[in-house]
Amino acid sequence: MSEITFRTKNLTIHHIFSPVEGFDDIAPGYVENFRIFLQSSKITKTMQEAYISALREFPVYPKSNKLEGTIEDQAYKLLDLYHSDAIQNILDVLAPQIIEKYGKDQLSVFIVAFLEGVLRDIEIIKGDGKNRLSYFNRDLDCSCASILKSYLPDDYALGDYLARYFLADRVTALHVFGGVQ
Repeated sequence: MSEITFRTKNLTIHHIFSPVEGFDDIAPGYVENFRIFLQSSKITKTMQEAYISALREFPVYPKSNKLEGTIEDQAYKLLDLYHSDAIQNILDVLAPQIIEKYGKDQLSVFIVAFLEGVLRDIEIIKGDGKNRLSYFNRDLDCSCASILKSYLPDDYALGDYLARYFLADRVTALHVFGGVQ
């Protein structure tokens, strides 16, 4: 298995192993194509604004280790966001492009990576506005992983790994849509 470490200056951010041998060699092409997919003229300015607005409206939760009203509530709110028109409209534009370029079997890998990017975009908007890996709320991060593993168990590992490449190159919807100043 391939090993990759992401670094910011002298700080190691993430140290993980590729779930698929040789994926590190093709991942840069996936990143560049995903950037092109997000820049599609079919994703209108209205869709971009709806996406950014939905993230701004997402609540910030206090840190908690209780199931009552906090972690469970976050998971359901995140699931609602993932199923919202703001997210689904963008996925409706991305899906045909991904299928055409990579095949239907790769669609869920990209969906996992995109939705991981949504979580990081929330962190940027609700965090300091600059740091793409601020982890402002670890409970929310766990909720995201649980949701994606439940819905897309076969492709979660590779999608999560691909998301690391998207994040390292700042290829999330918020970055591509100009939501980060």
